[in-house]
Amino acid sequence: MQVKKILGVALAAALVGSMATVAATTVSARDQMDAGEEATYFDTHTVGIVGSMTGWGEQPDITMYGEGQGIYQGTVTLDAGSYDFKVRANSSWEDSWGEYEADYDRTFNSQTNCHVDVEVDGTLLVVSLDATGSDGNLWKVVYNALPPTNYGIVGSMTNWGTDPDAPMYELMPGMYFGTVTVGAGDHEFKVRTNGSWEETETTGSWACYEADYDRTKNSQTNCKVTTTAEKTTIGVTLDATGDDIVLWPVSYSYRAGGDDSELEDLVYVNTGKPKEEEPEEPKYDPEKATIYGIVGAMTGWGEEPDITMYDMGDGIVQGEFTVEPGSYEFKVRTNNSWDETETTGSWACYEADYDRTKNSQTNCSITVDNTTTVTVILDTSGEDIVLWPVCYSYRGGGDDSELPDYIFINTGKPQEEPEPSQEPSQEPSQEPSQEPSQEPSQEPSQPEYYETKASDYVFFDNSKTKWENVYAYWWNDDYSKVIDKITGELYPEETDFTNDKGEAVHGQDFKGYYPGKKMTQIPGTDIWQIRIPYGATKIIFNSGVSDAEVATGVEAFQTADLSFSDTENAGQIYVIDTSVEAKPGRGVEKTKFRYNAGEFQNYVDNPAYTGQFVVETIGELPVDPSEVIDPSTQPSNDQPSNDQPSQGGQPSQGGQTSQGGTVTPGGYTPGTGDSTMPIVIAFVAVAALGAAFVIGKKKVQE
Repeated sequence: MQVKKILGVALAAALVGSMATVAATTVSARDQMDAGEEATYFDTHTVGIVGSMTGWGEQPDITMYGEGQGIYQGTVTLDAGSYDFKVRANSSWEDSWGEYEADYDRTFNSQTNCHVDVEVDGTLLVVSLDATGSDGNLWKVVYNALPPTNYGIVGSMTNWGTDPDAPMYELMPGMYFGTVTVGAGDHEFKVRTNGSWEETETTGSWACYEADYDRTKNSQTNCKVTTTAEKTTIGVTLDATGDDIVLWPVSYSYRAGGDDSELEDLVYVNTGKPKEEEPEEPKYDPEKATIYGIVGAMTGWGEEPDITMYDMGDGIVQGEFTVEPGSYEFKVRTNNSWDETETTGSWACYEADYDRTKNSQTNCSITVDNTTTVTVILDTSGEDIVLWPVCYSYRGGGDDSELPDYIFINTGKPQEEPEPSQEPSQEPSQEPSQEPSQEPSQEPSQPEYYETKASDYVFFDNSKTKWENVYAYWWNDDYSKVIDKITGELYPEETDFTNDKGEAVHGQDFKGYYPGKKMTQIPGTDIWQIRIPYGATKIIFNSGVSDAEVATGVEAFQTADLSFSDTENAGQIYVIDTSVEAKPGRGVEKTKFRYNAGEFQNYVDNPAYTGQFVVETIGELPVDPSEVIDPSTQPSNDQPSNDQPSQGGQPSQGGQTSQGGTVTPGGYTPGTGDSTMPIVIAFVAVAALGAAFVIGKKKVQE
């Protein structure tokens, strides 16, 4: 509910904002943005909507307004029909924005118009230009067509019904918004349905809350505004999201000095039922609880008050600070004091010599090249206060960067690695429950080894790019797990990290995984391969340079963000179109170059390739004498393997090796359409036995 109200108010404020001043001189947005300036372009430029509704310039552009936050909005009422339009500056075609064009990676001076089909007369088209980014080539045009609803504004400005009610539009489910323009004077109004005063269980009129009747519906107390300007636009909202129609609130906003005033603040009035004030107990009462704070170079190590941290629940205490470029050190402490007691103290990086983080003499530290916000967490959930860990995260490219990954640092005690003696192959008697023979209703008995095939991999053609190394980085859109298609292991492993919301979570840190996993080069070729990441929906092939290295000026290369399917792209090769020049990044990423053109191609049957790949044998060979495979028959660098399926065999049905051992090429491929963990998880026990690489070339025969 609160979010919807805020959005409603935000649009209302934007629609009655102040118009930007006209520039004395014209400066191209492209020139200004390439000079590395911030998005202040429209501080000295006007912006408007031009299109078929204005005769493409025969009539004046429809003015768009802003509140100084880089978002500019305008509206126009349209009759039924089809319309094309753009947003441009200073009513000139020198600087304009339209639909995104992937071939040129731009919205600036796009030759693709925005388009909308209007079905109902009186539809309100709301258009926004998001100029908050530093790259003027990519400023977004966002628009929405809102048909009129049965709600309207009635009042002194409509002669209380003699003139039609001012239409209102549904911004989002249950949120209705409209505007009225008035001159100087006193004005009163209400919101009603269907241009009628009839009051029923589902319709009626709403105005100011009346405490005596506990209502806004059928209220006899009108909304009121007094204006002094020659022209003022009032934005009115009805919040119909509540279950109690009797208490639907009306709110409205207007600029006290009129539409053209840049000085007076926007006035916001909420006529709904006042919230009952309840005394709110502070989260941290010095007499009842410990106050945690961040102290460090940014506070003069105590010369200024510590930066407040807040209780996020479950023992997590969190705070943040923003710093300019430079190097900083800090700690977390209690009550602005260095006193160390059984229940209070300071915490920083883990010191192995003393097995502690409390009273650690090793400060947390960061070095940033841009204005950066750092989020700091103290985990007080553990029973041992001496080992409470501090962790912190920040964006490598600074707050304004959309591309560099978040950097996460955990200064707590490192986790101990498991002992090698825990290998399942050394203690087979400890896992009798994993024997497939005990669960015949599930997967059939698995072989003790698995020889991979082409469709277990995705390939990359490095013949034109000639990168020294090739890495693959993947993730998914729905935050589900990504696993190794063969072994069933998480891909990447689970870890503790901070998500985009600044929350400490446990799971697969895809951002922290960049540049991903190194691919394997097929000997004697420029083809690289990697096992399919099952569950991934996006993938990037890159030269293996981290964002931290890029920030120091190291040159890096990568593809664009590629859509990926573990079934459709299995066994395919990605080929970059090098005829389209790689585009450098911006800011700290100016040495990272992206190839935006290319395609996945069939690898096995493609005449341009040999279909060769590096075969992996997962697990150990059988120990039953009747199934022993002669190692001399295994593939080598100059002799293909003899244990391939026959030319006419179906991969999903498996086949017999010449030595009698069962091989099921394709038999472990996960089924499609399964949103839960795939059946390949059955390979976990096999993967634990180890993976042996057969470094050689194998002609595909599938």
